Amino acid sequence: MAHTESTGVPRQRPPMSQAQRDKLSVAQRAYVAHDPRWPEHRRKLAAAQEAKRMTLFDNRSSALNRAPGAPADRPGRGWCRTRAP
Repeated sequence: MAHTESTGVPRQRPPMSQAQRDKLSVAQRAYVAHDPRWPEHRRKLAAAQEAKRMTLFDNRSSALNRAPGAPADRPGRGWCRTRAP
């Protein structure tokens, strides 16, 4: 499967050859299968992933603070706004 750049950000390193990917895959499988440090490493990876999932980023927290029906570019100005007499 070829790598496609969808973000528009230039790559930081050159793409790996198929031989390099195969070698890395073998090394990673050997680490998981034989290294006694893997269970602890796996727990740390899972904890980091959960922390990231539970974190509200600025865009998410501002979306929660907006009034229902408010346009994204004008927070706090929802559809329920009344006109002055």
